[in-house]
Amino acid sequence: MSYHLVKKIAAGGMAEVYLAIQKGKTYPPKKWCVKKKIVSSDTDNKDFEVMFQDEFATCARLNHPNVIYTKELTTIDDVPAIVMEYIPGVDIRDLLVGCERKQTRLPIPLALHITHKIALGLHYVHTLKDENNALCKIVHRDISPQNILISLAGEIKIIDFGVADRQRKLNVTSTGMVKGKFSYMSPEQVLIKPLDHRSDQYALAIICWEMLAMQKLFFGSSEVETIDMVRSATITKDLKKLNPKVDQRLYEIVHKALNKHAKQRYESCSGFAQDLEAYMQDTFPNYPFANKLSQFIRDIVPNKEQKIKELLALANQSATQSEQATRLANLSSPKKIIRTPRSTAPTSPKKATKTPSQRAAKSTRGGTRSSIVINPGGGKTIDIAIAESDMHGDLPVLAGQPTPAGPSSHLGGLSSGPLPSGHASYQDPAPARRATTFLSTYKQLIILLGAALVILSLVPKWLSDFSPTIQPRPIHLKFVPKHVMIKVNNKLLKTHHVTSPITLTPQNLVEGHNVIELSREGFKPTVLEVSYPSAQQNNNNFIVLKKQSTLSYIKLSIHPNSDTTSVRFRLADNIDSGTVTKSQPYTMAYLVSGKTYAVKFSAHHGSFVCQLTAAAGGSTKKYAVFSERQHCEST
Repeated sequence: MSYHLVKKIAAGGMAEVYLAIQKGKTYPPKKWCVKKKIVSSDTDNKDFEVMFQDEFATCARLNHPNVIYTKELTTIDDVPAIVMEYIPGVDIRDLLVGCERKQTRLPIPLALHITHKIALGLHYVHTLKDENNALCKIVHRDISPQNILISLAGEIKIIDFGVADRQRKLNVTSTGMVKGKFSYMSPEQVLIKPLDHRSDQYALAIICWEMLAMQKLFFGSSEVETIDMVRSATITKDLKKLNPKVDQRLYEIVHKALNKHAKQRYESCSGFAQDLEAYMQDTFPNYPFANKLSQFIRDIVPNKEQKIKELLALANQSATQSEQATRLANLSSPKKIIRTPRSTAPTSPKKATKTPSQRAAKSTRGGTRSSIVINPGGGKTIDIAIAESDMHGDLPVLAGQPTPAGPSSHLGGLSSGPLPSGHASYQDPAPARRATTFLSTYKQLIILLGAALVILSLVPKWLSDFSPTIQPRPIHLKFVPKHVMIKVNNKLLKTHHVTSPITLTPQNLVEGHNVIELSREGFKPTVLEVSYPSAQQNNNNFIVLKKQSTLSYIKLSIHPNSDTTSVRFRLADNIDSGTVTKSQPYTMAYLVSGKTYAVKFSAHHGSFVCQLTAAAGGSTKKYAVFSERQHCEST
């Protein structure tokens, strides 16, 4: 894939970030963000090459609406480059600086909305599994205000996995330098201890605290003092005094994620997100979070919006220039026009007396030259030149065509009469008439061809300016729990539970507004509203249903006396399904406490159904499957 770098928009220690357009025929062009390695004697080292490849290896597998989408690892000008989606917006640092300049606060619902979305994105990253169904164990390690982007439309994205920790990577560089920003590190990260997902949760809680307090949490007079404050994790500032609108419930949610000891924080970012969501629903019901956030950004940092518009205009202009250059290169040159030499009648020793019509015909020969100029949409100019005399006998012909014979004595298509047949210059007028008819038809074809080229060259621009084409894209859904009932526009997608992930196609959707409802017993129904088709929409959606009642689990294993090594099962209505083996039991999750379920088993001994009851009180009930006897025993 070919990319054109439009403008540098950011620079770090060893990489530069550019806005780029994808070369192609679409208009407006697709915009991308390209992170390109800086080439210099100081930075061209193997450590950075490995880090660059590791960043792509981590990002390439991520697919979540709150995580930056990474397209590919490529080379531009023989330099490694990572191509990512371009987010026209600001980071949290820009937002807080804008608030400070205008002497205002970031509203609490917006601060919590941002934190909630990032917590969902982090939970997805932390629980991602590889092709072998093993946890990837990714830890971002650099969650900071600069690495959280908010688009002008209110989308929230985690970016920059350049120092993300996978299983084989350490927390420090080869020189012993700790990776990340000290003010947003967890105590265990500063102390260079083993990290897990709760380190990212701590960093996110710091950002949430700062958005609510409108000041830094850990900020010393020097870097050493800041590190000491982070290491001790002692919070001396009172959040409720800094922001009187913070109540005790919200205070406890934020400070639980800020606990110095990782084991006393939320077990996962999902738990953090659920508490925030419950608080927002209770405190700010029906609050239009995304719309309010979008408007707040435009009000607080209008200069950023203007710069983004200028940058996008520059990208479109660059695409237009590239398109014109391509047209110029591809436009075929017109066929060469040659002229027949003027035939000269045999001269007479005496000067002949010319008739008025003959004198008029002569006066037009060799007259003023006219031209038809065709400029198809700013492309190559075609100048088709025809002399006035061509209308009266000097015929333009295509190269290789036979030259019409002899001059004609007619003027403007009206014959002045043939010469006497015995005259020395007599020629039959019929060929001249045929030549003139050919010329007239030829010129009309040239004019029509030129007009057609102009119109065709303008059609793409008319379409782009007045009727931009939206390429319909399917809508992808991932959800937890893994099996749910789905309604699209109040119509069941399937008569049973569907399994995550799924893809909604044009056959499932209507043009315009669509309402998608996900439900499952024991959970609160979740509604997702989408427009279809939409060029601006992120069509990858990750939904976590909120628990509404006590849920339990049923653990299935194969009876030790059974000779069966593998048994397939499916709950009624496809609530869950899978395979149980002797080496790998299976736990059916998210079942309503105390409820009995019909489970169908299939093995080489045949199929049978067991009525299994989930344990009361949210605990796990264990059953052993004995396929030969076609029953299940409670253990």
